[in-house]
Amino acid sequence: IKPWSTGKGKMKMKNHHHILSAPCFSQSREEKTKKPKNTFSPHTDHVTCLKVTNNGWIVSGSKDTTLAVIDMENGEVVHRLEGHAHPVYSLAITSDSRYAVSGSDKVVKLWDLAAGVEIRHMQ
Repeated sequence: IKPWSTGKGKMKMKNHHHILSAPCFSQSREEKTKKPKNTFSPHTDHVTCLKVTNNGWIVSGSKDTTLAVIDMENGEVVHRLEGHAHPVYSLAITSDSRYAVSGSDKVVKLWDLAAGVEIRHMQ
């Protein structure tokens, strides 16, 4: 994940053409090269889905079969959620930002984001 500020309080992701309406956790970029100064990845493979919560977290799913919960304020990984056997391709966050639902190869999991634990899985 390589975020940077567009200068309008929004975040743009490298290789993505859409702008997300969310505060940035990395607000610097080299104007001449347009490369982000700060790069991090809580995953070992490609990010396949991404959501921003109301409480300032980014939740991402990956081909590495995990989800990561990242605090946008400081860039810290709050939780790394493990339990899927296949890449995570679907992700939804409840309106109160308390739970995430992730999908992977006929399996749906419900996660408590604050606790960082799986609550239920459905096949």
